[in-house]
Amino acid sequence: MAQKPLTQQDQRIAALGLAVRDARLQAGISQEKLAEAALLHRNVIGRVERGETIVTISTLFGIADALGVSASSLLRGAEQLKNEPLHPSR
Repeated sequence: MAQKPLTQQDQRIAALGLAVRDARLQAGISQEKLAEAALLHRNVIGRVERGETIVTISTLFGIADALGVSASSLLRGAEQLKNEPLHPSR
């Protein structure tokens, strides 16, 4: 069965997840360490990275602070990624 095309909102949520994952991998830390530093459960980080949840502003700031980057840099990364084809293995 063919998958429905992603809505613009879905694309942005998925792109933000990829931007978070890219920043985490660049920082060289696990989802568990990021979650601990951001005071979140590891499952939340996984859901964010997979684009399965809408991130609140406070969660975005917590993740950004834990990664040592600005929330705006994560959003800029998401804007750059949103038009790229999404690769699950990324």
